[in-house]
Amino acid sequence: MAIFIFLGYDRRVPRSVILIDAMLVFGLVGGSRLLTRMQREIVQAKTLKKKRPVLIIGAGDAGEIIFREMKNNQRLDYNPVGFIDDDSEKWGVRIHGIPVLGGREEIPRIAAERQVREAIIAIPSATGRELAEVYAYCQRAGIRTKTVPPVSQLIDGQVHLSQVRDVELEDLLGRKAVKVDLAAIAANLREKRVLITGGGARSAASSPGRSRSSSPSASFSSIATRTASTSWRWSSESGFRP
Repeated sequence: MAIFIFLGYDRRVPRSVILIDAMLVFGLVGGSRLLTRMQREIVQAKTLKKKRPVLIIGAGDAGEIIFREMKNNQRLDYNPVGFIDDDSEKWGVRIHGIPVLGGREEIPRIAAERQVREAIIAIPSATGRELAEVYAYCQRAGIRTKTVPPVSQLIDGQVHLSQVRDVELEDLLGRKAVKVDLAAIAANLREKRVLITGGGARSAASSPGRSRSSSPSASFSSIATRTASTSWRWSSESGFRP
């Protein structure tokens, strides 16, 4: 009907009435939706302030997915305050309203300024060395660190917040940890004199205590060496069998 009136089939109704009517309808419909969205965002903002501040390390696809799940699921106790990414071109960019605050070196400073209590490493393609470096910065900041599984462990190739877990030794090594059979080692060392090279190393310092508890009759001594060749020459000259 409005189209016919606008085209002039009813000369008694000014065409300006149709334009005003359209503007009013558009304003009311659009305004009501805008007010609803603003109200929802205000409620979300108030709720987020009560939640645990968290940094998302990695401003790629995985980080964006993690952020969206945090934002859409109000039952989660997470308040993402920013992204961390080593790509300097992303610094200052906002992803869904959340800024990329800087690189991994800035984690201690940012964590202190924004009272961050937890960080999630959202980089499935990261190597063990890269994870270890990021983890070291998080430990320096005194915040709990979690990570997503590596690409090889993703079932459908997608990252989900439910897959986030604490960082494990295997993540930092980039491989599965070697399980040592202490019982077999203790049986082999029983009633033997053992020379441990690299006496300054943490592993060498802790090995006698562990082995002595299983083999009390074994005798241990340790020396600090710089190279494997030096250790081999010393053991050969002294009569020890490596």
